[in-house]
Amino acid sequence: MTGIHETAYPRLKGDYSEHDLAAIYAPTEEEWLFVRTHYRQANQRAFVLVQLKLLQRLGYFVPLSSLPGVLVKYICNCVGLKTPNKAELAKYDQSGSKTLHHQQLRALVGIRDFAADGEHRLADQAVQVAQTKQELPDIINVLVESLIQQRYELPGFSYLFRLARKSRVFVNGQIYRRVYQQLSPILVARLDRLLENKPGQSQSAWDSLKQEPKQPNVRAMTQYLQHIISMMELAEDLPNLGGIAIAKRNQMVWEARALDLAQLRQLKPLKRYTLMVLLIQAQLKNAMDDIAESFIKIIRNLHNAAEERLKQYHLEAGSTEIPRRVGRPGLRSQCR
Repeated sequence: MTGIHETAYPRLKGDYSEHDLAAIYAPTEEEWLFVRTHYRQANQRAFVLVQLKLLQRLGYFVPLSSLPGVLVKYICNCVGLKTPNKAELAKYDQSGSKTLHHQQLRALVGIRDFAADGEHRLADQAVQVAQTKQELPDIINVLVESLIQQRYELPGFSYLFRLARKSRVFVNGQIYRRVYQQLSPILVARLDRLLENKPGQSQSAWDSLKQEPKQPNVRAMTQYLQHIISMMELAEDLPNLGGIAIAKRNQMVWEARALDLAQLRQLKPLKRYTLMVLLIQAQLKNAMDDIAESFIKIIRNLHNAAEERLKQYHLEAGSTEIPRRVGRPGLRSQCR
């Protein structure tokens, strides 16, 4: 399960410095006036004031009995209230007045109750986000940001996690079905042959598909060109998957590359064929880029070697050439 620390979901810290407490949790005069005006009992004032500061900080309510004691004590000390003990906080968490207080605090802070009308909207948005995002933390972060912008109280993290996972499964399922519907029986049979273990071969065709180029020399490039030709034959007539978002495509390709033959066979057919198609197309594209880069390196090395030989030739030619003697004007006439 994705951890809350991997996302932007607001959460309480493990420890607090004096600076953090003063900057974040110190009640203002207006807040303390609101609490004094609406509540007379000291404990009620403490409960409401602590919840107010936590709601401002987190965007959602938390059980008071789960809060660090230092946090409750600091907020109460700021206005001269007695700090409630754990038993009093737990009793308040079970009281009916808590619901009324929550409604009043939402109105004060200016946020809406998520349970009232936010669930359906968020479910639709989660599906839209999952069209372009593959990682669950990324989906959750977008949902959190949207809820904050729309001034909704944040639901629990586990709810957002389940919603993000459900939306991703739904969207990916649509992609798998769409890809499979474009595969003819001939293409399916071609892909199935990649899963076969042929006698006498050290690795399967699936593992060979992940081959990377070696040092750029003539022999290695010749072998790699044969590998590219076989991949071109393998990729022929495969469906165009350009409609898949780049982030999702890259993540699926990475997943396919990490799977060995046994793991690939265990996948459901729709997902297995989609990952295979994506990897074949990605490997072919990478191979074409690699062979072009290797060719450029070979040409560059030849060019550099030719320049060095040319310099050496000039040096050798300059040291062995017999210099011509140039006589002074009129010397021959004097000898006569």
